[in-house]
Amino acid sequence: MFLRKISNHMKDQSWFAVVVDFVIVFVGVFVGLQAQDWSNARQFDQLERDYLAELADEIRLNNELTAGHSEMMALIVESGERAIEFLAQDKPCETECWPHVVDFFAASQVFFSPISTTVYDEMRRLGLLRTASIKPALSSYYVLSTTVFSSLDPNPAYRLRIRELLSVPAHRALWGVCHGVKDGIEFMAMDCPPGLPNEDTKALLERFRSDSSLPGLLNYWVGMHVLWTPRLGQIGDQGAAAVLSIEAALTAG
Repeated sequence: MFLRKISNHMKDQSWFAVVVDFVIVFVGVFVGLQAQDWSNARQFDQLERDYLAELADEIRLNNELTAGHSEMMALIVESGERAIEFLAQDKPCETECWPHVVDFFAASQVFFSPISTTVYDEMRRLGLLRTASIKPALSSYYVLSTTVFSSLDPNPAYRLRIRELLSVPAHRALWGVCHGVKDGIEFMAMDCPPGLPNEDTKALLERFRSDSSLPGLLNYWVGMHVLWTPRLGQIGDQGAAAVLSIEAALTAG
């Protein structure tokens, strides 16, 4: 109908009416495009908000796991220091020897894993990290996490050596009774009951004491945990700061 109206105006050489018709068409198209852009922008803003809420949840879960790993890494330091002290003594164990074996075994654990970045990576891919106020906190959190976890040694020589020295019955008892997993986090039951007769345990500890490489390997592994454990605490602090900045942005938005 509108095109017929323009055609009739042109046939009648009513040029002013033609111009008015074209202006109406132009304005209509412009307003329609602007409305579409505004709608798309609102949808994109909402998508960013939805992802930010998911990102906050991801970081909170990371912090829970990191806190658990930090506690277990502190346990490695404690058990490792006791094992080092035992090796430094110039006398064999006589009674209640099983806790020493548990210390050597606990010190060989690897209690860490990189944080999850699934939501963060997807937001970067989609160009959804647009809120300037959250960028400094997120950058600090992910840069520190990447730096720390890239420096962690997942296959320490001490871990391999002590497990070569452990007998199969000792492995069976340690893995079956002294080690477990809860809520996705490994744990050690340091007070687990003896898994070997005391005489067998004494012989096992003498194997440990006779291995000249063990003190150096254990010193390295414990020493690195002295470095790493506080860093995991810092990651948790920066993760909490990142969550606060996201929550503030969502509230202000």
